[in-house]
Amino acid sequence: MLDKYIDNHKEEIISNLINLIKISSVEGNPLPGKPFGENCNIALEYMLDLGRKLGFKKKNIDGYCGYIEFGEGKELLGLIGHLDVVPAGEGWNYPPFDGQIHDDKIYGRGTMDDKGPVIASLYAMKAVLETKKINKRVRLILGLNEETNWKCIERYKQTEELPTISFSPDGVFPCIYAEKGFLTLYLNERIKQKEDIIIKEINCENNPVNIVPRYCKVKLKTQNTEDIIKKAQAFIKDRNYSINVNKVDNDHVILVSKGVSAHAAHPELGKNAISMMLELLNE
Repeated sequence: MLDKYIDNHKEEIISNLINLIKISSVEGNPLPGKPFGENCNIALEYMLDLGRKLGFKKKNIDGYCGYIEFGEGKELLGLIGHLDVVPAGEGWNYPPFDGQIHDDKIYGRGTMDDKGPVIASLYAMKAVLETKKINKRVRLILGLNEETNWKCIERYKQTEELPTISFSPDGVFPCIYAEKGFLTLYLNERIKQKEDIIIKEINCENNPVNIVPRYCKVKLKTQNTEDIIKKAQAFIKDRNYSINVNKVDNDHVILVSKGVSAHAAHPELGKNAISMMLELLNE
């Protein structure tokens, strides 16, 4: 019965997943009632409205997260997913926020992490609702800040009921029931800048902490512009690094390091733009 329900609603499931992928729910500037920006809020409202249309209870928790629920009983099964995605980056064969289908695969940011699994969970709930009787409650919790600071789940824990038991349909199935610990490490060091070379600006485009950074820009003020450019270019050539050197005027040079993004789970697939820049600045 469950398989038959899913098969009968296959096109509907795919259509709703594509609609969700089209929402570029990268964390943005906070707005009133939308702590993670406009697009994350749009994604949350889309899912909550879809849950309502499918016959479920829904709740928006102050714009931080939300949930979709069915069933009766004291015990609560929690399915914990998220709708935010990391920035699209570059090098896509198909548009990252289009949800195009090629060779029976859907391409788009969030297809596997975590919009696809969230839609799959929602329709699994619907299949159970339509074909089975259960004596517990099932709640699909929808976070919006998983890729950065987890403020969504922090808020959920402050105001809502904790599940009796839960798992996370995040990424490749079978489902994930636990995560290994991780450490976000901040290193700080005071530096005394020389008068002949002063760092005026550093911009890393707010790289997510779980992604190998792909971009780093540094603006230098120097009395020795030509000499700095010559030394920088020699270093870059020797290391075969992707760093552009641009003279702004007689007193300023801009360095732009371009790396390759990769998930922190597989850093060997990326190229760290900040590390390259640090080596050049040290030189």
